[in-house]
Amino acid sequence: MLLSLCFSLLQEADFKIDFTAPKTPIPVGIGRGINDLSNASEGVWNAWAEAIEPAGGLARIWLDYSKGPMAKQTAAGLRANQAGLAVFLVVVGDPAHKAIGHEHVGKLPKSAKVWAEQVAQDVKKLIQAGVKLSHIEIWNEPNFAGQWQGSPQSFGEFFASAGVRLRELLPAEIKLGGPGMASASGAAYDWFGEIAKHSKNQGFAPDFLSWHFYSSYPGDIESCKFNQRIAETATQHGLKKPELILSEWNIDLPHPTVPECDDHRAAAFYVGVNTFLANTGASDSLFFFLQDGFWEAKEDYAGQSVGVYTLHGGPKAVLNGMRMFRKASELPACQVARTAPWNISCLATSDDDKAYILLSNSFGQGEKRARHFVDAAGVNLGDYRGKDTKLRAYMSGRMSWEKLNAADADRAAWDQAKKLLAETRHETSLFHRPVRIEITGATAKPTRAWRIDANHSVPQASAQFRQQFKSVALEAPQRAVEKVLDELRAQELNQTELNLLTSILDKPSPAEMLAALNANQHQLGSELFHKVSALMRAELKQAQLDIPRTLTKHADAQLVEVGLAKTLRREKNQMVLDLPPWTVILVELDLSTE
Repeated sequence: MLLSLCFSLLQEADFKIDFTAPKTPIPVGIGRGINDLSNASEGVWNAWAEAIEPAGGLARIWLDYSKGPMAKQTAAGLRANQAGLAVFLVVVGDPAHKAIGHEHVGKLPKSAKVWAEQVAQDVKKLIQAGVKLSHIEIWNEPNFAGQWQGSPQSFGEFFASAGVRLRELLPAEIKLGGPGMASASGAAYDWFGEIAKHSKNQGFAPDFLSWHFYSSYPGDIESCKFNQRIAETATQHGLKKPELILSEWNIDLPHPTVPECDDHRAAAFYVGVNTFLANTGASDSLFFFLQDGFWEAKEDYAGQSVGVYTLHGGPKAVLNGMRMFRKASELPACQVARTAPWNISCLATSDDDKAYILLSNSFGQGEKRARHFVDAAGVNLGDYRGKDTKLRAYMSGRMSWEKLNAADADRAAWDQAKKLLAETRHETSLFHRPVRIEITGATAKPTRAWRIDANHSVPQASAQFRQQFKSVALEAPQRAVEKVLDELRAQELNQTELNLLTSILDKPSPAEMLAALNANQHQLGSELFHKVSALMRAELKQAQLDIPRTLTKHADAQLVEVGLAKTLRREKNQMVLDLPPWTVILVELDLSTE
C-alpha cells in the first residue's frame, strides 16, 4: 500500500502549465462558428446566440444550386449577423443544373467564368439585402465521392479560374478560398496541391483554405499537423500563407443514427477539437450544424441528426461544451507542455488574477487515427489501396509484415500506429483516468469546477427537463389550437363552426394543421379560413420563438457545477483530476497573491 502511494506521488505530470510565461490570445473565431443549412428557426438562433455570445465568429450559410435558386440564405444570413457573426458563404453546384437534387451536385460546371458570374450576382443580392458577408468558399468536399465528377487537376483549374473572376467582380474585402476538403490527410493534399499549382499559374492567391473533420481523433488535428501541411502546400507553390479554416466538423454523421451527437460525447469532442485547433494557427472552426434537419430526423433526442438543438428546439449537451470552451477561451492561452496521450486535451488560460484549466478526454475511430499517423510520418497511403483487410490483420498481430508485402521503410510507422491502436483500446477501457497537472510560476487556488459526462450537463438525462420539453415543445401545437379556439369563442363563433375547426386542427404537427386548414378552406368559408390561418400562424410562430429560449434557460440544461473536493486532489506539487473517457472538466483558479 505504502509502495503504491509513493509510486503515485512520483508519476510524471500529464501537463505542465506556466501561468507566468508569455500568453497567446485564442483566435476569436475558434469556438464561435456554426454551420446553418437555412433550416434553424429564429428562436433557435436567438437562444444559441444568448447562450454562447458568438460575436466575431463565422456562420457557414449554404448556397447549393443543385437544390434550386437562392431562397432562404438572406434570412439565415441576417439572423447570423444579428448574432454577431459574419457570413461564410459556401457555394456548390452549377446554376445550369438548377434544382436537380443534391445527389447530382458533382456535375461539372461548363464554364468556371460563367459559374463565378452567377455567384457574384447572388452575392451582391445578399449584400444589397443587408447581409454582412466576409468569406466565399468555392465548392464543398470535391475529394468526396460524387461531389466533383472530375479529377483533382480539373478541380484545381476550375477553382483558380473561378477565383480570378470572383476577385474581379466582388469587393476586395470579401475573402475567397475553399474548397471545404472532405479531409486533411492522404490524397487530400494532392487536391490542395492542384489548387495551389493552378492558382499560382492563373495569378489567383486564395485568401483561405478550408477542410472538414469527422469521426477522427481530435488530437490528430495538432499531432498530425494538418493545418501546417496545408499551409506548406500553398507556400511551396509560391502562394501567400493562407488563412486556415475548419469549415465543417462534428463527432460523426447519422448512419442512420448517431446517439453520441445528442449526449455528453459530442460535448467532449467539441471541447477537444477546439482545444487542439487553437494550437495550429487556424482562425475559425465552424461546427456542423445549428438545428437538427427535418429531412433526416423525425424525433427529438433520438440521435438522428447533428444539430446543437433538436427539431423542436431542445438544447443538447454540446451546447454546454460550447459554453465551457467559450468561458475558458475568453482569456489568453498559456504555455502547456504535454506527456499525456492525444485523447486528452488541455487548454490553460489566464489573466492577472484568474485562470482556467479545461480538460477533455475524447476519441475518434482508431483506424483513422492510425492512418493519419502514418500519413503524417510520410507513408504514401496510396500504396496500400486494396489492402485494408491485410492491414487490419497486421495491426492486430494476425499477419506478419512480410505477408503484407509492403516497403520496409514504412514498417516503423505502421508499428508505431499499432501501438497507438493498443493505447486507444487501453484508454477507452478505463473507468478512472487520473490526469496530473503541475503548475509553475504562480500560486493557483482552485475556486470552482464544472463537469460534463453521462450524469452531468446533459439536458435530456434529467426527468424534469424531459417533462418540461414535453410540455413546452411537444405540446405547443395543441396549446396553440386551444388559444385560437378560446379567442374564437370570445368572438362568439357558433358551436358548429368550433366543432368543425376542432376536428380539422386535430393533427400532431403544425405543418399538418396548416395543411388541413388549406384543404378545408371552402368548407370554412373565406373569412373564417383567413382569420383562423392568421391566428394559428401567429401562435405557432410565437411558440417557435419562445421554446428554445425557455428550454435553454432550464436549470437542468445548464453546465453543472461540481464540488472541488470531488473533482481534484493535491499530491505534492501536482493537481490530480479524474477524467474518464468522454468527460470534460473546467476548473477556475484564483491567481491573486492576496
